[in-house]
Amino acid sequence: MTDPTMTDASLTVGHPRPNQEFPVGVDFVVTGTAMGTWVQLPEDRRPRADPIRSVTVQIDNELPVVQATFAPSPTRPPDDLAVDFSATIRLNSPGEHQLNVRAGGHFSGATEAVVAVMTPGTTTTRCKVGVWWI
Repeated sequence: MTDPTMTDASLTVGHPRPNQEFPVGVDFVVTGTAMGTWVQLPEDRRPRADPIRSVTVQIDNELPVVQATFAPSPTRPPDDLAVDFSATIRLNSPGEHQLNVRAGGHFSGATEAVVAVMTPGTTTTRCKVGVWWI
């Protein structure tokens, strides 16, 4: 069988914002929207839906991999392939970190979004959370 003609799924992380600070050891929620795609397989006469089947979140590409929960987006039409996802994670060490969020369907390739987060006091532009140097 030849490879299907396809496009990758798409992914948007709504929370956290880039460079947002979270204390070490405190749970926080990663949320966003993932969009499945339509694929055209050689044996099909018409394109078929390839909904999102998995959304995962990792910190710094290390274990554990957290499986996000997801459901059809209530703000989209019922036949749309968008899902809203949510996963609870925590930073276990101080410093700057990358959240790696991956989503994919059965036929389409996985797509990834990376969001930088940090613990308070990581950068020299703040003396403490919410207070900027003048």
